[in-house]
Amino acid sequence: MKKHGLSLLAALVLAVLAFGQVEPLGIIVEPPEPDALTVRVWTDRPVYQVGDAARVHFEINKPAFIYIWDIRPDSTVARIFPNQFETQNYFQAGQHVLPTPGMVYRVAPPLGTEWLQIMAVTQPIPYEQLGGDPATLGAEVLGLIPEPAERAFDFTNFEIVAAAPPPPGTLTVRSTPSLSQVYINGVLRGWTPLTRDLTPGSYTVLVRKSGYQDETRTVTIRSGVTQSLNVALAPLVAQLPDLVVQSISHAPANPNIGQTVTFSVTIRNQGNASAGTFWVRLQGNGPADIRSISSLAAGASQTLSFSLPLTMSPETFTATADVYNQVAESNEANNTRT
Repeated sequence: MKKHGLSLLAALVLAVLAFGQVEPLGIIVEPPEPDALTVRVWTDRPVYQVGDAARVHFEINKPAFIYIWDIRPDSTVARIFPNQFETQNYFQAGQHVLPTPGMVYRVAPPLGTEWLQIMAVTQPIPYEQLGGDPATLGAEVLGLIPEPAERAFDFTNFEIVAAAPPPPGTLTVRSTPSLSQVYINGVLRGWTPLTRDLTPGSYTVLVRKSGYQDETRTVTIRSGVTQSLNVALAPLVAQLPDLVVQSISHAPANPNIGQTVTFSVTIRNQGNASAGTFWVRLQGNGPADIRSISSLAAGASQTLSFSLPLTMSPETFTATADVYNQVAESNEANNTRT
């Protein structure tokens, strides 16, 4: 049998993302799109001893060309598949396993974490042109993909140890909505629904999707046991002000036509964020009076004084907060009061 060595990542170079989460340098992160070409990749074990034979599994939903690479300990890229012994890389939809018959992927030192990336693409690319620098790998790969080919990416990792590892357990993460990012111990591991074999122990799992609140859980993985995690993400509450005219009062109580009336108008911000400068208008049948408020904190109120003549009896006066629409609000339809 021919042997093809997998080089292992001993000192993983990490790119720090927002909120303290990380992804390995050189890994292309593109979430799957519904009804588009998709690919998943996983290994038969999460931990290998040096010299073990490794098997790489993948699944595609459409026929595609498959390319797999890894990141070496010296921060260079190694092309895993296709290779000089396995040149046929076009697969039909379904699950497949590598190496092909007659080949062995033998795990080699150094000890550490190995990251594998898979790309499925509907047209072949000049894979031999792929460079060895993780910092430029993403741009190089995307530049090799012809238009209008469909593409899809996934990634996985496994550990290399010196002694025989304990039997793994399995973690399955599902979420509502689906296609949410899953971070395990701070490292992006894929999108829901996600299944990963893990060594026994305690793990922190963070599920994230744009427009929703993060959800963090702690799970304990035991050998031979599947731990299921079902997460319902709560939509983010928009942080916006909401300006309303809380009250209007006037004096004197019974003015005569032509008499100047003094109005007290109270504006309240009933939203959950501060409002910047805005203008308040009081309007009757005659001229209007306008006043400004420089800022109004969430939950705060401010009372303004207006003076207008009574032009007819009876006369309706209307107060409008944010009359020039300077403030983006959670509710733009509740700014007036008569």
